[in-house]
Amino acid sequence: MKLKILFIILISVLLLNPVLSAEKMTEKDMSVQQRKMGSCNSKAHEKSLKGEERKSFMKSCLSNKKTSKMKE
Repeated sequence: MKLKILFIILISVLLLNPVLSAEKMTEKDMSVQQRKMGSCNSKAHEKSLKGEERKSFMKSCLSNKKTSKMKE
């Protein structure tokens, strides 16, 4: 019984560790694509875009060649 409880606790810790560490990600740890996605998402939110308009905006924003030259 104790072994079963220990096993469950061990599995829980192993599964929660990546989730907890992902929350600590900083701006410099993010890839260029992640920063670009965050920037485009903020712009879409500012413009209150929804549905197809938002989808179209995000597609054009993410494929913008100027922002893809950002340094990592």
